[in-house]
Order: sequence, then C-alpha cells, then structure tokens
Amino acid sequence: MSPDVRDEDPYVNFLFRIRVDEVGELRCSECSGLSLEVATEDYHEGGENRFTWKLPAQGRVPMLVLKKGIAEGTDLWDWFVRWLEEGMVEPREGEVHLLSSAEEGIEPLRVWAFTGGVPVKWTGPELQSLSPGIAFETIEIAHRGIRIRK
Repeated sequence: MSPDVRDEDPYVNFLFRIRVDEVGELRCSECSGLSLEVATEDYHEGGENRFTWKLPAQGRVPMLVLKKGIAEGTDLWDWFVRWLEEGMVEPREGEVHLLSSAEEGIEPLRVWAFTGGVPVKWTGPELQSLSPGIAFETIEIAHRGIRIRK
C-alpha cells in the first residue's frame, strides 16, 4: 500500500443527537428510518426473454422513528397531541447529527436533515413490574425527504 493511501475508520453510531425546530434537542436512544427508496416497475420487452427491465417509478420516504427514555419535559407529546386536541399540526424541520468523540469537543461528522416532519404515531412505555428497565416512548415522524448536509 502506498504511503499516500490511508484507511479511514468508519464512524461509530452510538453518539448522536436529534434537533427538531421549536421542539428542541432530543436525547434519544434509537433513531431509525434514515433511508430513501425508489420503487421499480417491471417492463417486459417483447421478444426479450432473458431479463425483465426494472424501471424507476416512484420515490418512497419511510417514517423517522425516534425512541427515547421518558424524562422531564413533554415536548414530543405536546407536538403530537396538538393534532388530536386542536385538529392541527405544524410541520417541522429537523436534523439528526452523528457526533464525533474527539477530545477537543463533540462535533457533528454527518448531518441528515429532514423537511416537513409531522408526528403521526406516539407509543408509550410497556410497564412491567417484574422487569427492571427504562420506560421508553416512541414517536414516528412522517416527512418529505432527507438530505445530507455534512
């Protein structure tokens, strides 16, 4: 290997934060749904029996799912329940930051930004007196897309 070529270590996934406009910074233990998909349609060309064409059809954006331990504050709940109580919800912009563990300070290494996010599902904790653990709440956010900002 030449001295100019350097293997880079992949980023670790346990340091991250989530920010949602007007809701603030969320301390979550899990974040999933950072993905984009393109559905395909099969096209069978007449006389071509060796393969079927796969043509891109429509983009899909899965839900962003945030799981967090219940602590003080009800920001996520307030954002979600406004739809049920008042019949309106305000779309929010937000970001998921993958953080470095550098000694000089924590810096975002990668930032995924979502647009037009609205909460569509809230799930409370499963309470079990015989199993110790943390009480988690989960919120699902529908959005219009994800972009990488950094």
